[in-house]
Amino acid sequence: MRALTTVNPVAATDTSSSKHDPATTSSTTTLDFTKPLEAVWEEYCYRVDHQERLTSSDFYMLCGRIKKETEQGPDEAIRRLQSVMREMHRRKMSKEVFIKGCNMLVHLYIQKKDLKSARLVVDGMMRSNYRPDDITVKTLFGGVMEVGGSLSDLHEIYETLQERRMFPEEPSVYQMLISMFGSRGLIDSARTYYATYLRKRIALEPGVFNQMMMAYGTAELPEAAFGVYQQMIKRGCKPSGATYHIMITLLQKAGMKDEMNQVFEDMKASGVAMNTSHFLASGWDPKEAIEELHRLDMQLNTRDYNTCITHYIKRNRFPEALDVFRTMTERGVDPDVISFSIIMDTLARDRDRPVDQVFAFYEEMKSYDIQPDVSVYTTLMSACSRIDGGLDKAMGLLSEMEHYNVLPNTYTFNAIFALLSQQPHVTRADYERANQLWNKMEQLGIKPDTRSYNTQLAILSRMVKPVDDEQHADQLWKADGRNAVEMSATAKEMLQLYRSMRKRCKRDFLTYTTVINTLVSAGQIRHAMQVYDDAKIARIRLPISVYNSTMKALKQANQISQIMNIWHDMKSMRVRPDNNTYTYALDACLQLGLRESFSAIRAQRRDDSERLLELERKREERIEEKKKEETTLEE
Repeated sequence: MRALTTVNPVAATDTSSSKHDPATTSSTTTLDFTKPLEAVWEEYCYRVDHQERLTSSDFYMLCGRIKKETEQGPDEAIRRLQSVMREMHRRKMSKEVFIKGCNMLVHLYIQKKDLKSARLVVDGMMRSNYRPDDITVKTLFGGVMEVGGSLSDLHEIYETLQERRMFPEEPSVYQMLISMFGSRGLIDSARTYYATYLRKRIALEPGVFNQMMMAYGTAELPEAAFGVYQQMIKRGCKPSGATYHIMITLLQKAGMKDEMNQVFEDMKASGVAMNTSHFLASGWDPKEAIEELHRLDMQLNTRDYNTCITHYIKRNRFPEALDVFRTMTERGVDPDVISFSIIMDTLARDRDRPVDQVFAFYEEMKSYDIQPDVSVYTTLMSACSRIDGGLDKAMGLLSEMEHYNVLPNTYTFNAIFALLSQQPHVTRADYERANQLWNKMEQLGIKPDTRSYNTQLAILSRMVKPVDDEQHADQLWKADGRNAVEMSATAKEMLQLYRSMRKRCKRDFLTYTTVINTLVSAGQIRHAMQVYDDAKIARIRLPISVYNSTMKALKQANQISQIMNIWHDMKSMRVRPDNNTYTYALDACLQLGLRESFSAIRAQRRDDSERLLELERKREERIEEKKKEETTLEE
């Protein structure tokens, strides 16, 4: 039989060192684990060389420290773990601790994407008659998807272990199998593992039944999910609070009101701790749910109130959310950072509400001695865009974060970059400040995303000076392939930043729009066309303004044939032209002598007249609104 296809530990959660408490594995330790790892390793090697006593707890603790703390990287951690495993095997240490060490070794190999070596570890375990435990198998199952394996690999692992009679018949393993197949809509496979679990008469646990209910929910089979619930009751497995929440949510969504009410009454009679999420799942209004729970003498906690606040926020009912927040504080339940974060974020996004309210809630939060987290600081920085002196305020908040050891994230820096790009007059000093922040971001190991790059490009764009609109063609496009207009240092920086972006994150329509329009206005038409070609290759649908500005620049540079290329690109990308587009295309047809194309485009423009008139009307409305705003500001 071939080796197992091995995989990574459970995605997002490392289970490889979570099961066995060292205090239960064997006696006390002989190694001094208060020391740094290197000192512990040196002491361990000395004891091995001199055949001195080492306990199971020594080996367990050492494996965990090696896995988590080896500074030389995974290769050295693997080398040390292998050495420890050989010594454990030689000394015939407890199987429990040896298996735990194997789990850690498999995890390290999977982190390196080295499936072959991980497979050898698991095969070696079984050949030496070390039975994989539930952690081993869940580590494999979780990793197979993380590393890029397929669901058939999961089934192959299961079958291989069953054939060798090495499969740990634990509820949590079957729960994981049902989850992995069910969440991907493979209900037949999920049903098969569920049936196997019931047939084997393994200890009944709510988690397995809950997972099967969710699998049926994903497959939009609420009747079948209700059948699992009934089967659970019949077999004597007591539903958990999660069971009731899952079933009530599924039945309410499916409109199965009678069944939902039955489950709800079962829950009330069961004695299980109820919370607001159970009531909201069954369609209760949050305020009514709070009062009903009070009537039933149920103690509500901060999480209950946060659930209700979030429910209202998602439905754009902020006044009710604020009422719930005030009810919480009036009834002596202290809000937490999440409570304030939800309210503040909503206020910051709502342009119709005074931005002062965001900062008022921030001060109230501090009165509760609640330490703001990165989300709160990022929200505050976003709100700074709506106040005078917002940039200085945001920089002060960044310093405050540093003082309280709150690590910023990409969104935090993006909020400040946005403030810099929105300055009334962007200067070289603003860009230098943005550059300093960019360097700080990278020093902290925070990766810039597309928005980070776009705001940096926007800052540079506003510093690039446009050329004279009436430049002659030979000044804009030289025959030898060079741009006639010398590129400014700022434009060069922008182009360099754009090119470096390719290696780090995905460019979007805003990236291409900013760079193309800036290069066109700076007279760098050849470079603009190179970026335009990048956008075309990436199949990015650009705004009509980009196509028009590029056509206009090509007309000035006497590159008429390229105007028609852009016209055809627009058709392939299904970008609808406006009046300016039609004018550029028709003029190009006349100059190139394309009579048939001219007639076709003119006919298309005639058929498109109603839409074009509507576009013109909206354009005039925008101009009028802008004039009114300017008049209001002057007054």
